[in-house]
Amino acid sequence: VRPEHRMHAHTGFLISTRRLADGVAAPETLEPGVAADLSTDRVLVMDFLDGTPLSQSSDLVAALPAQTRAAMASDLLGTVLHQVLREGVFHADLHAGNLMVWPNGRVGLLDFGSAGRLDAGSRAQLVQLLWAVDNDDSAAAMDALLMLLDPPDQVNERALQRDLGMLITRMRAGGDTLALFGSLMAMVIKHGFQIPPMLAAALRALGALEGTL
Repeated sequence: VRPEHRMHAHTGFLISTRRLADGVAAPETLEPGVAADLSTDRVLVMDFLDGTPLSQSSDLVAALPAQTRAAMASDLLGTVLHQVLREGVFHADLHAGNLMVWPNGRVGLLDFGSAGRLDAGSRAQLVQLLWAVDNDDSAAAMDALLMLLDPPDQVNERALQRDLGMLITRMRAGGDTLALFGSLMAMVIKHGFQIPPMLAAALRALGALEGTL
């Protein structure tokens, strides 16, 4: 690997990590900082987090009070939504091995090698889509999707709105809100839409939160 390529990758990782740290909405959520004065184009030095990976913390989490667990989930959800919808730079690999927990109820994020980015227009349309789902408005949800995604040349808007309405109804009847994203992706692909890669990464990141939360 050429030195300039190493420097480019290192610089990109530094920028992503700093932007992600800026995107932590909840002060209880930890992210390892970068020691810029100790890092070079070949070595990246970061803070050490001594928590337990969520994937190995079943006993620890089970021993916590329900109120603490709910607060942990709320902090994590708030952080990820803040990154995706407000900052536009988000952690794109939110599996349980990249999340850490502590007995005092704190949560931490690791491994920022996979960071996604959303432009302001996509963030605004994604907010509009979430608002429409929350308000049981399939017409507004369809409008947001048409602006957010790359639609086919011919769109059967009546069928699309009907499928969206059914999806929203299932979610409002007790389905998990985050599970909506996986079902939504499958539905729009069926209707011939193309999903831009960074938007797909954002939807996958939000969908991956379901099991974690």
